[in-house]
Amino acid sequence: MPIFDSYHFTFIDGCFNPASSQLDDLPHDIITTDVAQTYLHIPAHTHLKKPLYLSFITTQARETNLRTHIVMGSDSQASIIENYTSLTPEQYCTQTKTELTVGENAKIEHIKLLQESPVATHTGLLQVQQQANSHFTAHSFALGGKQVRSDTEVQLNAENADCTLNGLYCLRDQQKVEHHTLIDHVKSHSTSREYYKGVLADRAKALFEGKLIVQPAAQKSDAQQTNKNLLLSDYAEIDTRPTLQIYADDVKCAHGATVGRLDEEALFYLRSRGLDKTAAHNALIHAFVGDMLDRITLTALREQLYAQIQF
Repeated sequence: MPIFDSYHFTFIDGCFNPASSQLDDLPHDIITTDVAQTYLHIPAHTHLKKPLYLSFITTQARETNLRTHIVMGSDSQASIIENYTSLTPEQYCTQTKTELTVGENAKIEHIKLLQESPVATHTGLLQVQQQANSHFTAHSFALGGKQVRSDTEVQLNAENADCTLNGLYCLRDQQKVEHHTLIDHVKSHSTSREYYKGVLADRAKALFEGKLIVQPAAQKSDAQQTNKNLLLSDYAEIDTRPTLQIYADDVKCAHGATVGRLDEEALFYLRSRGLDKTAAHNALIHAFVGDMLDRITLTALREQLYAQIQF
């Protein structure tokens, strides 16, 4: 169960489990559910006061295919959380696809928590279609799984659409995580911000491949893309590939990537003030990832993630 008040939907091995869900006072006509697909519809002018929390739990060695379709009506607002976890020590595979339509003037915050088993394989795709004056914010947190691929594709289909993609991956042992993102500015006066950070220890490997496209009709677009990485081991690897494809001439676009190590002088300073090596180490890591976690509006969830990130 989530540690904060929410509309809680539990799915066990791909099947909706009403007994483990908490749907009291859920507004009428929000959801219909079956084994093959979850469909959520937030009607026009509906502002949900609590998050929709979708908990996907794997309990056995199997391949699970999950599909979620979310439609936000015009002038609606919601926060939606997808959390992927496991109760089995056996190897398994999860494949997910989430389709999200954001209507005019709608506003949504989408959070994906990957807390899969250390032996799990996870492949996920998030596809987003935005209409005029819509606002979409995504937070992707890759904190578990042996092999993970997370794809995000956003189309800004109308004027004044705005999207923000935030991502954080914290890897250890021999974890492998790939993030592939695509933001497509189709119409004018659209805005996008993309900010991904990674912390890699041991022999972990990560790939960030971000593509930003500005179409000919997308004049006055404003886009920024950033990827920053912190390597804690000589054996950790990151391959970062931010790219821009600009077909309009009146735009503001920028991208960049960095890879670095912990600051030895900062570590020495913290240890000279009484912190042991582990505490000093984690203090600097928390400083690096803190701005990503601080972007989450749910205080309880933000504090939970802070406590989980320990190296």
